[in-house]
Amino acid sequence: MTKKPSYRFTGYTEVWEEKKLGNLGSVEMCRRIFKEETSAEFEIPFFKIGTFGGEADTYITREKFEEYKTKFAYPQRGDLLLSASGSIGRVVEYDGDEAYYQDSNIVWLNHHGKINNKFLKAFYKIVSWSGIEGTTIKRLYNKNILETDISLPSLPEQTAIGSFFRDIDQLISLQQRKLEVLKEQKKTYLKLLFPAKGQTKPALRFAGFEDDWKEVKLGEVGETYTGLSGKTKEDFGHGEGKFITYVNVFNNPLTDLYRLDSVEIDDKQRRVQYGDVLFTTSSETPEDVGLSSVWMGTEDNVYLNSFCFGYRPQKGIFDLYYLAFVLRSFSVRKEFMLLAQGISRFNISKTKVMDMSIHVPSLPEQEAIGSFFQDLDKAIAKQEEKANQLKESKQTLLRKMFI
Repeated sequence: MTKKPSYRFTGYTEVWEEKKLGNLGSVEMCRRIFKEETSAEFEIPFFKIGTFGGEADTYITREKFEEYKTKFAYPQRGDLLLSASGSIGRVVEYDGDEAYYQDSNIVWLNHHGKINNKFLKAFYKIVSWSGIEGTTIKRLYNKNILETDISLPSLPEQTAIGSFFRDIDQLISLQQRKLEVLKEQKKTYLKLLFPAKGQTKPALRFAGFEDDWKEVKLGEVGETYTGLSGKTKEDFGHGEGKFITYVNVFNNPLTDLYRLDSVEIDDKQRRVQYGDVLFTTSSETPEDVGLSSVWMGTEDNVYLNSFCFGYRPQKGIFDLYYLAFVLRSFSVRKEFMLLAQGISRFNISKTKVMDMSIHVPSLPEQEAIGSFFQDLDKAIAKQEEKANQLKESKQTLLRKMFI
């Protein structure tokens, strides 16, 4: 059977030929390594499926490595290693560094140069493995790989396509690195722009501000309220009211005004108002307990989910943008972690949160800090959008340039 893709580079007109991966080569894997042959003290990294694509946590001896590399199958530089269990089909390009890989769980197609590896790597992004559609299988067997269909152009066209997607991947990686730099900068500023425990001034300060900061106990300058109560599953998903989800509070220092779910209006429930602070009450780890989000919306009939509680501060004490970020600062988050209680799931009480004190500078300095973090978050969001647009464009091109 012969086919052509929707998008194509100029100069290529030949039809693509449909084959199976098994027509191109065989599945290979490293020799089996037993647990007693590994140690944290040996020289050569040994990647198991759990560390594949990351950092090795165990090693084999150089002697064993040299013996097995010589006697048995071993990848060549550029070969595409595949995860055959867990998150099946994950791809790591072998870069030639000395390492050994867990047999059967990490495999590669030895195609003897019959297909361009960059083209194959792009194909793996959209592949439908044979025999596993619609199943809950957690394993990719050799048979699944070898019987998978692939449409092939000429080797020169494969090279052009593979190089094109390699360049896109490099551009995505560049934009992703820029995003990570911005996020790391934000983490650093959340430490430096707020006083550490026991201090009255931050390590880093905007020009023109010199006064000591004061400490304010939350419970003395505001009151709490509970989220929705007495509701059943049937009450949600419809109605004129809206409610703020746990995930919205968890993810956003400033609540996302456009990610609300529907609920029936209920006059017996407390409504969320502009300037309220919303706190998560539980999480699977102590690091994530008590995450806060400031509501800046003005809509009526907005409620809070039952797994959070609300805090309504008195007016004139806090700049709301400052409040959003000081509650996510390194020192305050550390206090929340210390208050978390639990074993398999961690909780925090409203009473203990209200006993907490936070550092507060003058309103002009609060506004300067709040504005700074607003701008930083906008830069992060813009960079994230740029990276996501590239990823979406890549997916569209993969669908159009492959058969």
